[in-house]
This record gives sequence, C-alpha cells and structure tokens, in this order.
Amino acid sequence: MRVIREREQGRIVAMAIRITGRENRKVLVSFPSTQAQKDSRPLCFPLSTPLFPPLFMEKPRIAAKEPEVLTLEQGTYYWCQCGRSRDQPFCDGAHQGTGIEPVEFTVDETKEVALCMCKQTKTPPYCDGTHQTL
Repeated sequence: MRVIREREQGRIVAMAIRITGRENRKVLVSFPSTQAQKDSRPLCFPLSTPLFPPLFMEKPRIAAKEPEVLTLEQGTYYWCQCGRSRDQPFCDGAHQGTGIEPVEFTVDETKEVALCMCKQTKTPPYCDGTHQTL
C-alpha cells in the first residue's frame, strides 16, 4: 500500500491510497474543509485513472518541433507517445519498458490531420501548438 497526503496549513485535506496486489485498486480519500462537513465522515471513492505512474516511467522524447501533417484513410491508428518510434508519428513498439503507452485513435473518413511530434500536446494525438513554446 502506498499513501500520498496533500496538506493545507499543516492539516491533511486529501489522501490518495494505492492498494497493490491482484486488484491494484486506487482510492482517493478527501477530508472535509468546512465545519459542517467536518462533522461528517471523509469522502472515499475509487479512481478509474492511474494514480501513480510506474516508478520507471520515462519522459517522452521530442521527435520534432513541428507537427506531421498527413492524409489518413479511415481506420485505427496508434500514435507514438514516447517519441522513440522509428516510424514516427506511429508506434513501432519502441516504448517497451518506458511506462509510456501509444494512443489509439480512429479516423472515420479520409482526412488531413496534424499529428503532434513534440509529444507535449494536451490533445493527443493531435498538435495543439505546444511545440512553439519549446
């Protein structure tokens, strides 16, 4: 079990708990902040997103500081999120062991897209212009 505490003015206001094992469950415990809420019990709810990244997670590598503009046909694609693929901007499996996974995305009809190559986008796999600040 791993515990992370968030403190505010020396008082614990939230605590994240990861219970490892077969279930690998994650729970967030939020402590009430107002006096009325303090009379009630802490709020506990499961988290559906990863709470703790793997200890060995590496940072993505910048493949280029400009997007790759491509015309993609209808289908499912896997965008390289780690920056290590030799088949940029698509995944070739080079992410193995990095803790970073490719992003699956679907194109419904043939269209032109700008795929992020700096790997810093907030809208993966599409470029959002973040490369201009690097």
